[in-house]
Amino acid sequence: IGGDQDYDFHTSMPTAYTNNLRKGLDILYNNVPRAFVNLVVVMQVGLTQILHNGLISTIMLRLGCPCGAFPRSEGDIEQLAEYTEAYQQAVLDLADSGDYDSDTFTVVAQTFFQNMTIPYNDENGEIDYSFFAIDRFHISKRGHALAGRGLWNNMFEPVGNKTAQVNWYDTEVVCPTEEFPYLFTNQNSDIADFMPPATGSFLIDSYRLVKLATGSFLIDSHSLPQALFSLTPIACHGLFSY
Repeated sequence: IGGDQDYDFHTSMPTAYTNNLRKGLDILYNNVPRAFVNLVVVMQVGLTQILHNGLISTIMLRLGCPCGAFPRSEGDIEQLAEYTEAYQQAVLDLADSGDYDSDTFTVVAQTFFQNMTIPYNDENGEIDYSFFAIDRFHISKRGHALAGRGLWNNMFEPVGNKTAQVNWYDTEVVCPTEEFPYLFTNQNSDIADFMPPATGSFLIDSYRLVKLATGSFLIDSHSLPQALFSLTPIACHGLFSY
């Protein structure tokens, strides 16, 4: 996975990540007849240089990602930033290549973590660690709820006009509009004068109940859409609460 490889940037190159990612997508494309693949752009892993605190997180980060969390020089910091950008661009390029676009399969880059920042508590100005697990690298239950909202919202934003940074404290759930009632892909995002969807809550259109973050949505299609990019959400309730 990109974040772990990025942390070990002294021994792992962005080209290797790109090649492995392409191999994985090739397997899916050649073996799964119908799929909407969300390719999430790697977050800013250099933030762990600020996030780590306390004995447990220090030990875990020194063991798991010493290069990223504890850079040895300004050169290391610059190299990590360059590699992170390269990892992010690799995801964007693969999704935008057109190699995985058909009427029944698509790969879409979702960017909600791309320009991730550190959450600060308004009351005391300190870092809000409630969004992170004890290792300060992985996100907590609250962080996953926010990530679920970010991913969900990105899916209803057109390619080329996706949110690249989640709001830690005020991320509302995006809903499809009557004009654009579908998930956006490379093939249906060529929209002039697109306006962001209104917020609200609803359930999507498919065959089974699917768990997503702390909520769930149900698809109730009497006929499977002929084209994957025409999947149409119809209703939904109380998603992503925490």
